[in-house]
Amino acid sequence: MHAAPGKRSAIVDFLCLGVQKAGTTWLHKVLEEHPQVFVARGEEDKDTRFFSHFYDYGYEWYERHFEPGRSAARRGEVSTSYFYSKDAPERVHRYRPDMRLLLCLRNPLDRLISNHRHEIRIGHVTGENRLLENGLANNPSYVEQSLYATQLAHWLEVFPLSSFHVLIFEEVFAAPEAAIRGVYEFLGVDPAFRPPSLHEKVNEGRIPRSRLADRAFRLAARGLRRIGLGSLVDSVKRAGAKDLNRASETRSGSYTTLDPKTRRELQELFAQETRRLEEMLGRDLSVWRH
Repeated sequence: MHAAPGKRSAIVDFLCLGVQKAGTTWLHKVLEEHPQVFVARGEEDKDTRFFSHFYDYGYEWYERHFEPGRSAARRGEVSTSYFYSKDAPERVHRYRPDMRLLLCLRNPLDRLISNHRHEIRIGHVTGENRLLENGLANNPSYVEQSLYATQLAHWLEVFPLSSFHVLIFEEVFAAPEAAIRGVYEFLGVDPAFRPPSLHEKVNEGRIPRSRLADRAFRLAARGLRRIGLGSLVDSVKRAGAKDLNRASETRSGSYTTLDPKTRRELQELFAQETRRLEEMLGRDLSVWRH
């Protein structure tokens, strides 16, 4: 039993809970481009990870990230660790029971593979673990993050379904205008606004030729964002400087081949989860059946 918190006014209106590699970086960009919306950034990247990792820092530390957006109509953040965090649902509800919750989902097997490619790119996975079969054993969260019905059930123990706006990655890719209009309407801001990054691909999962150079870029970008020069980082990315260091041939999937038996087992597991998710959302997800 938790003690009742003192009276206070929460300044954060919405959260994007995740999931990883399902369009959250794109969503972060098109949200922060809206003139009525402020989107916070973490110390190192777009995620504050407050409700999952830094909860003991307290609300004051958390809300400091939103101070520049005090005058915005809506303030929120994108943290992909929240959806599969066992602690986050209750913590978020304690902070704000009427929080608006955005959720980006993608074909669960495609998401898993992209997640693995990302872990290789940032150097969390090396050696033999770069082979996806080994990576699955090394990182159980690959599968856990793709168990959407299981994870959503935890949130629905605390929040009603009406608190959620669910985006399907494949549908966003096919019709970004309709997708972002729906998001803006859900947040209660001008839905007619068209963000500059609406049709932009961001955070593609390529593996760098030089991990050292890639890390140097990310560290430099982190430092520039901390001193308020995030727009410069975004300009460099748009100009393609970062992609010059990435090998397009790695997109062929040399590290992401699955044994047919493992693939079948994962497909069966995710098919069961998808059927449950369809029932929970009252939504057709046949776009994931291929």
